[in-house]
Amino acid sequence: MSNPSDIVENILTMLKADANLKALKTRWHKGEPLPATWNKFPFGWVEWSGGPATPRTVTLNEFREEVHIVVVCMHVAHERAEDSIMDYAALIKDVLSADYTLLGAVARSWCSARVKDKFFTSTDHNLTVMRLTLTVEYLE
Repeated sequence: MSNPSDIVENILTMLKADANLKALKTRWHKGEPLPATWNKFPFGWVEWSGGPATPRTVTLNEFREEVHIVVVCMHVAHERAEDSIMDYAALIKDVLSADYTLLGAVARSWCSARVKDKFFTSTDHNLTVMRLTLTVEYLE
């Protein structure tokens, strides 16, 4: 049996342990960091979003919830920003699909959505953001 905090911690452990993500020098956070700390790129966070519970017995509920994994990259070159965020999407998908139980925290998990957005800063840098939605199922 798990709780949302264990699930988020296990995802962070998996992301921080991956050699390919380590090579990109990503700073990972539990929940969205304060904007004042957005001074080193790339960075990302994992946050629990919640979801419905289905009563199964008197004491056990089945949860199907969502966890968001967000990555923020900044580049001067438009093309590099696009490439880097697509690279992150592929790397994170590979990390999470290698262990669909998220180190034993859930019965199963899967990527249910990936969304990209782009912003331009006052210094003409591209800020590219990717949010991966991971759906998890577990009993509590």
